[in-house]
Amino acid sequence: MKQLLLVVLISTLYLSSLAQTGKWEVLPNSPVAPYFHHDDIHFYNKQIGWICNISGEIWKTTDGEDSWTQLLDQPETSFRTITFTDSLHGWVGNLGPGSWLTWTQDTTILYATEDGGITWNNVKNIVGPKPTGVYGMQAVNDTTIYGVGRFGGASFF
Repeated sequence: MKQLLLVVLISTLYLSSLAQTGKWEVLPNSPVAPYFHHDDIHFYNKQIGWICNISGEIWKTTDGEDSWTQLLDQPETSFRTITFTDSLHGWVGNLGPGSWLTWTQDTTILYATEDGGITWNNVKNIVGPKPTGVYGMQAVNDTTIYGVGRFGGASFF
């Protein structure tokens, strides 16, 4: 009887936890993307982080999301993914022209920063065939980034 009661109690707790739904909230000082949502986020530590979106924006926080500073507003670009190896060195990927986003005109598919996101430069030393856009990536270290291309075109690193 004790075993049956324990199973019923565990089952009840499990089912009640499934019934509770989490609620997403916009933080009071967080930036709001003009179109849809922010597409990627990367935190170097608890305080320093960046977000990007397909509206061509890159934002940075240095105080754990209490405030955000817009670093870049480039409406002809559709930033989809962002990654950093430390507080200064990072990369952001663009979907590029020909994707489902008709406003995207920027042909630079990968940008890099060496100053924490203040300035962004075109990455030209991509090994292998150049993809038409970058959908996701992860920095392994300061010399290696793995990436995946976008749908709707040649898309491999």
